[in-house]
Amino acid sequence: MSFLNPIWLWGLTGLLIPVAIHLLSRKEGNVIRLGSVRHIMDSASARFSSIRLNEIWLLLIRCLLLLFIILLLSGLYFSSESRNSKKWILVEKGLERDTDFMPLVDSLQDQGFELRYLYEGFPVVDDDLELNGNINYWLLAQALQAESVERAVVLSNNYLKNFTGQRINLPDNIRWITKSPTQHEFELASIDIGEFEWKRTGSSSGLKTQFSTQILESSKATVKADTLSIILVSEIGFEYDKKIMLAALQAIQQTAPFIFINSDVTISEYSPTHKTDWVIWLSDRKPEVHDVSMIAYNTAEIFNDQVLFEQVTPTYWRLNTRLNEGVALNSHLTIRLSEILLPVEMFVGRLEENDRRTLPEQAAWSSLNPVSDRKTASVSENLNMYWMVLICFTLIIERLLALKRNQ
Repeated sequence: MSFLNPIWLWGLTGLLIPVAIHLLSRKEGNVIRLGSVRHIMDSASARFSSIRLNEIWLLLIRCLLLLFIILLLSGLYFSSESRNSKKWILVEKGLERDTDFMPLVDSLQDQGFELRYLYEGFPVVDDDLELNGNINYWLLAQALQAESVERAVVLSNNYLKNFTGQRINLPDNIRWITKSPTQHEFELASIDIGEFEWKRTGSSSGLKTQFSTQILESSKATVKADTLSIILVSEIGFEYDKKIMLAALQAIQQTAPFIFINSDVTISEYSPTHKTDWVIWLSDRKPEVHDVSMIAYNTAEIFNDQVLFEQVTPTYWRLNTRLNEGVALNSHLTIRLSEILLPVEMFVGRLEENDRRTLPEQAAWSSLNPVSDRKTASVSENLNMYWMVLICFTLIIERLLALKRNQ
């Protein structure tokens, strides 16, 4: 038995009101004074020596009516969870043997908590169980709420990558404990680019993830670099633009894990049948669009000169201005060009696997409507109907009895 609004139980003190009324109210009968008694005057002082309760049944019904109203307002309900209670410890994969959490896990298990994984379906912890794929903390919290767990303690890394979707309010029967992350060093890739080794390493903490690239003279990498074929097409009048573009490509190649195969041709020498990964078009003429990725300059098209490169289609980018040293430096030509040319999909998996950035608890959960989400509200709503029926029935009896007793 519990109450959703226990503060209304103070209303029980209101039972003193009908008791006081029945104590102090006295129904005097008609008195006929005979003989010399009629000359005796009533005493001016009140006497309470004969105070006693009257109309006991009416008093009981009125007290019962007040009691039903108070129980309705206080939200009395009888929870069935005590008969089928579930208490869980949910640990994120990899934390089940964490030395920081082991004392807490052992203590909770002694109290009857069941150890399960923070994963879809909440499987029981098993050393041989393989869990693949990412998790979503917010979806798991909603799924845990649907399990009607009496109490749950969650031990989590709180990684930023696992918070996707809409932020929710954490139910009050779930306690979410976060492990403080440590600095994590990892190797993102090691690629053989001929006589050298392209090596990219990363460092991730709860606040940030950063990377560094090294070009080592002796290559020990087992992964061979992919090739990136680029055809640079230009016409007369774009010699300086071509020079700037070739310099940018050369700068990218020095730090990129790819072997560039650059071809410099004129418009008359270029044929759309050439097999290549990218075509860079430097001409006032409109390029022939075919099944190839392209970066093209064309003054005949409407463009925004505030943006260096503008994406028109998934495979077509427009160069919005002529090139010179000022444009290359101010618009970060090398960086923008590398973002377009170099695919990043090859590193996405490793990046997500080693990302240790966390989301602070204050930002992880919504603070709006911080009310209990446990499954007792529906039980309380069902009882409300019974309380209303009892109140109406008791009120009818009280009025009939009061009318009969002339009260």
